[in-house]
Amino acid sequence: MLSAKARPVVQATLPAVADNIGTIAERFYRHMFTEHPDLLDGTFNRGNQASGAQQQALAGAVAAFADALVHTPDNLPERLLSRVAHKHASLGIRPDQYRIVHDHLMWADRLVKTSLPGQYITVRMPMPDGVRQPRQYSLTRADDGQHRQFSVKWVHGGGRPDGEVSTLLHQRVGVGDVLTMSLPYGEVVLNDSGCPVVFASAGIGIAPMAGMLSHLVAAGSHLEVMVLHADIDETSFALRRQVLGDVAALPRGSMYAWYERGAQTRLPLDGAFAGLMDLAQVPLPDGAAYYLCGPLPFMRAVRSSLIERGVPARDIQYEVFGPDLWRADLE
Repeated sequence: MLSAKARPVVQATLPAVADNIGTIAERFYRHMFTEHPDLLDGTFNRGNQASGAQQQALAGAVAAFADALVHTPDNLPERLLSRVAHKHASLGIRPDQYRIVHDHLMWADRLVKTSLPGQYITVRMPMPDGVRQPRQYSLTRADDGQHRQFSVKWVHGGGRPDGEVSTLLHQRVGVGDVLTMSLPYGEVVLNDSGCPVVFASAGIGIAPMAGMLSHLVAAGSHLEVMVLHADIDETSFALRRQVLGDVAALPRGSMYAWYERGAQTRLPLDGAFAGLMDLAQVPLPDGAAYYLCGPLPFMRAVRSSLIERGVPARDIQYEVFGPDLWRADLE
């Protein structure tokens, strides 16, 4: 029987669940088997999974039971429940396994959260030694809650160990493969104050900036938006085509770059300079909100330059890839 607290929740969600129960069932099994592959050994019929019969059976059972709970609470589908109970008993299902089903079924019924400009996701990858490794990657394009783009720098060469997850993603993962990915998170997101926006990045720090730019374009923004990027040279500038395309799509967008190996460029920039980023070389807008991402020495230098120019610390946000060894927010 439904409690007084649970009844309005089930009544309110029943139409949405009924309309999407097939997709929910498919997501449930896929997610559960990713987290508990041992359940495929002696518990679930692989043939029924492959044909979709198991997913259809679960969808039908959940829909029928939920409908009965709401509309005929005194006449529950006892034969259905008995048939399920006998099936489970014959398979030796343990009480603790019902908690696994509950957790993954609730996961599959959750709302899909659209990312905010500048957020990231966690990808959890199984490694060759059996240990799963998590990595965070910036979302580099605006999404609709169903399609998400993140970008991965392949860490290799240069006399340092290869990145185990980035190498796996670049060399082993292909179209059609399934990854375990979190919902979007991250507190460094675009504010909605309507002030000018300045993005300052170096190297792969362009990734969250690309995501925020994409959101601005999708929203049809008319804000003044300035992108400042530092890199080794133009060929090292990740996501440059997407970023330049988005800057061009913004009515008040501009783009400046600094290259360690010289100012040569073929990109339609508003300015290109040799050496390290020097904010004195560009006309920064008044009252702007600043977003920084890149190596710590780069962000320290840019932030110090902005503070010296009188920019309030509260108007400068930064994203660190990895543990925050700086903690400028505490200064």
